[in-house]
Amino acid sequence: ATLGEFSADGQRVTFAKEAQQAGRTYTRINTSAPDGSAGAVVSTPDPATQSDTGPHWGPDGTLLFTRTTTTPTGTRQDVWSVKADGTAAHAVVPDTAVLAVNPKTGDAITGATTATDLRTRNQSGGYDAPKALPEPMRGATDPAFSPDGGMVAFSRQGRLYLGAADTTMLREVTAGLCADVRNFAWGPHGDRLALTTGVDGAAIIGLRGESLRTHTVWSVPTGGRFMWQPDGQPGPATPPPPVTTTPAPARFAAETPGTAVYGEYYGDKCRAVIARSADDGSLWMHMYRAYENAWSPWQRIGGPTADVVVYPFGDVPMLVARNPVDHSVYATRQSTLPGQWRPWQRIGGPAADLHVVMGPRPVKSQPSAVVLARSPSTSEIYALQLLPSWPIDPTPAWTRFGGPAADVAVAVNPAGTGRLVVARSPADGSVYAKELPEYLPGGPYPIPPAGDWYKLGGPARAVSVTAGGTVITAQNPVDGSLWTRVSAAPDAPWHKAGPPAAGFTSALGANGTFTLFAQNPQTRALSVSAGNTSTNGQWTPQPWRPVGIPTTPVLPAVDGTRLTTVTTEGAVLTVTCDQQWQCT
Repeated sequence: ATLGEFSADGQRVTFAKEAQQAGRTYTRINTSAPDGSAGAVVSTPDPATQSDTGPHWGPDGTLLFTRTTTTPTGTRQDVWSVKADGTAAHAVVPDTAVLAVNPKTGDAITGATTATDLRTRNQSGGYDAPKALPEPMRGATDPAFSPDGGMVAFSRQGRLYLGAADTTMLREVTAGLCADVRNFAWGPHGDRLALTTGVDGAAIIGLRGESLRTHTVWSVPTGGRFMWQPDGQPGPATPPPPVTTTPAPARFAAETPGTAVYGEYYGDKCRAVIARSADDGSLWMHMYRAYENAWSPWQRIGGPTADVVVYPFGDVPMLVARNPVDHSVYATRQSTLPGQWRPWQRIGGPAADLHVVMGPRPVKSQPSAVVLARSPSTSEIYALQLLPSWPIDPTPAWTRFGGPAADVAVAVNPAGTGRLVVARSPADGSVYAKELPEYLPGGPYPIPPAGDWYKLGGPARAVSVTAGGTVITAQNPVDGSLWTRVSAAPDAPWHKAGPPAAGFTSALGANGTFTLFAQNPQTRALSVSAGNTSTNGQWTPQPWRPVGIPTTPVLPAVDGTRLTTVTTEGAVLTVTCDQQWQCT
């Protein structure tokens, strides 16, 4: 059977069910109680030439459905009406199919295979001339009216849309999200929508796209569209709620943007850029939706902030930011769908800066995340360990981690792939390291204690870290040249990696390679040393060459072979490169 709809009071279900006669399979419209009892056949197509599908309840308890008739020259579809007891069956609209019926007015959305027209029901029970649907509704396959009859929703190309019942006021509910909507259902009171996504995730969202359920329920619906049982009290018809759209900033802050990385369920389906406004420090998100090969509009997600760290906490991103007034620390994690965020929570502070590194893992669980912050008054480093279940579990206390330090560096490009923390001494610029243990105490494995700090070298003007093969790069404070080591072992050698640079970073590449990036001190042009490999801590730096992207005042964020940066005009720029960092 293929599900159709619940009746308005939630007491009956209508559906199309197969039958056989004379060796031919055809379908008839049936009704039953929600538990399958008290079933009844309500349509009687000709078994030899006809099938009935797509039933919808009308406002007076009648049913509208599509009858497909096979003729010697092909097939035709007509919209039929029948009472719930199977009587008074008759054709109401020729040469089309019914896709949705307004439960209050009886108005119908019709189209041969996709939605093309809105037909108003008249006083005689028939339908007036069709009104062409506007874009993007024209061509939708799954329109559905709200239980109160005041709104209509539909999906198209993975987006979920909402509008008034007369098809005006259309807007995307999932703007800014990466949902890849496959099916949806109205809540009983028309104030929320349940949906399933391209990764079999089920979510419940409000009419402005806000999350109403903070944990994904994984499911694979069968038998057609899923339904949400009404309670018979839909309330008066209401139009879609107003949505205030805040214009994106004219300029973004001249700093490396954050890139949100998603886990195995969403993978390359979704990726996001996080950037701060240059005017007020507000936080904005730009979501790329691979299923439609397009970027969503910029969405304001918080702030103002003094800075922000984007960290891949398990399969979902976490944001950690500082309040620009008192430098207190706030954090949030992604909610049900990519692009939705939980409420921000204050987790500590004040802090002079912020870093997040992969922490020890509970046994049989994902790694924790350790937030590191320096005290504004003493420059000592403090740590806060958040378990994978945060923010469901309470926020723990901060503990002293080390210091004082002039600055701190943890793994980037990608983040969350190593437990090494590197810091510079404020006295002489010496470089020190400390590595977090892999497992939390209490597990079945021998648990190493949190390691002591040990010296890597120095002095250095600045340091960067890339995990996965650990690559540590430091800048000579005298001439600005770059020096790199490919091991965190205390006795590993440093190798001169490049000429003086204004800024530098590194990134993990394919097959264990790594890439160094540096900006020219005079022009800020970006150069790359690509495809570096090491053997037992020894390596020969690859030649430097220009990357070929517009000159920008900041270093790029590296996401795979994509570079994201902020231009001199304050625009966010994302370019795609090949494995040799030839970029377009």
